[in-house]
Amino acid sequence: MSERLHVLIVEDNPADADLMRDALPETGHIRFHSESVPRLSEALARLATGGIDLVMTDLGLPDSQGLATFRKLRQAAPDLAIIVLTGNDDQEMAVAAVREGAQDFLVKGQISGDMLVRAVRYAIERKQAEEALRRAHAELDAARARYFDLYDLAPVGYVTVSEQGLILEANLTAVTLLGVARGDLVKQPLSRFILKEDQDIYYLHRKQLFETCEPQAYELRMLRKDGPAFWAHLETTAAEDNDGEAVCRVVLSDITEMKKAHEALQIAFDQIKTLRGILPICANCKKIRDDQGYWKQVEVYVSAHTEAEFTHGICPECTEKLYPGFERRQRDRRGAPENEGDVQ
Repeated sequence: MSERLHVLIVEDNPADADLMRDALPETGHIRFHSESVPRLSEALARLATGGIDLVMTDLGLPDSQGLATFRKLRQAAPDLAIIVLTGNDDQEMAVAAVREGAQDFLVKGQISGDMLVRAVRYAIERKQAEEALRRAHAELDAARARYFDLYDLAPVGYVTVSEQGLILEANLTAVTLLGVARGDLVKQPLSRFILKEDQDIYYLHRKQLFETCEPQAYELRMLRKDGPAFWAHLETTAAEDNDGEAVCRVVLSDITEMKKAHEALQIAFDQIKTLRGILPICANCKKIRDDQGYWKQVEVYVSAHTEAEFTHGICPECTEKLYPGFERRQRDRRGAPENEGDVQ
């Protein structure tokens, strides 16, 4: 099956334009359909209608001269292959056009049919390869941008630390947690941001990581510039950078609120355990001694350690002791049976 290519020749010399058209065969494996215009303005108008596969242009036209001609054509049709036509005296200009993106240049008067066909075919193939490479780079840049968005905006901090303990890079979350500008964070020792009392924990796990290459997970307190210390959970793994140097990848999470909740829950559990343990109670008045050594009424102590509330009444035994005969008189008045219940 033959391939049909549409070529636009931009040439103000009718003889040169006819020579180009005649050199492009309309039959064979590749069939060419060519048309020519003498001015840049006409070429731009034709390109706007579409259907052109390649442009062959002289740089010296009645309405445009030099590299400006090529630049305007490329701006109008960035996806098309462009071959520059030049004379013996302006090849330097043609070479400059190639440096700026033209696929090839041909010297007028030295063009044969076979040479022209090959030049057109190779120019189109090079342009297609360039476009494929450009698209691949664009996709790679987009993927890299998506990766950095995910990396920078992750809900946890990511920090890369050298084997010597220096911060090599950090994402936006880590920068925010530590309260330091990213540029000021790089090349600083990570230990600088760890509470002095907890630095041994960090050094121990870092040593184990590089010796065993086993992932480490631990908790310690870290320092935020111009802010309070915070509890952090660190997960570290060993890796290599692009130069093969050993590095430590750190995932950093702020667990301060979780720690506070755990401590509050522990206090509540401790209070519950107090009521389940041995309570020192007075054998006579029944007061209970609290943790501070104070003796308190049972209802006061229990109310302070639980959510229970008290109401007060008198049991039948105490009623008879305090008010002899009261229970019997009440039953006689009501005609109630004995052992009916408490008197409020």
